[in-house]
Amino acid sequence: MAAHVLRHLILVRWFDLRILIIIAIVILVFWSGLVHSEGVEVDDIHHKFIQVGNHYIFYGTTSFATSDPHCLIHILYDFQHLRKINILPDSIVLLRKGEYWYEVAYHYRNLFFESRATYRRTLKQAERKVTFEMMQCEQQGLHLPKIVSSTGYYEIRAEKEGFSVVYFEVGEVADHLLKEIYFQWVEKEASKFLHRLKDYVNKTCP
Repeated sequence: MAAHVLRHLILVRWFDLRILIIIAIVILVFWSGLVHSEGVEVDDIHHKFIQVGNHYIFYGTTSFATSDPHCLIHILYDFQHLRKINILPDSIVLLRKGEYWYEVAYHYRNLFFESRATYRRTLKQAERKVTFEMMQCEQQGLHLPKIVSSTGYYEIRAEKEGFSVVYFEVGEVADHLLKEIYFQWVEKEASKFLHRLKDYVNKTCP
């Protein structure tokens, strides 16, 4: 009888601990100032984020004064440039490579959560486009929404002066209590990526 009561208390305490962890993450996320929006423009970077059920769409654009589209497409596709711009993952590893494609693994890890996602990135030179598609995703630790799919592209478009880059991504997650918070995090990180890309291109391309 005593052993049964003890097991019950342990389960209750573990459940309480998980609730506290979830509450703490919610507070931290909102404290970071995340905004779920239909349209935001900051420093010549414009984006929209749309959620429909368990799906989301991110559409962002930014302009560059460079006259060299080859420099732009090289930065968007090249693995070494990817590692320098995408600073969020704990590690980015090149898995295998073809003539106009390669597969890369993004590893994220903190005290509560660990994720390893594999993406295929493909260069479409004639279209001035780089596409990406999630091939696999493994998640461990704190229960966050399971990532079902993620796909999109970066596209270079000519303007009167210079070029613009379109960043488009569509994804799906399994239904989850923290789905809304995850979507807010996705929007924030995608927007930050555009800002880092703009800074990097301005320092690298003539």
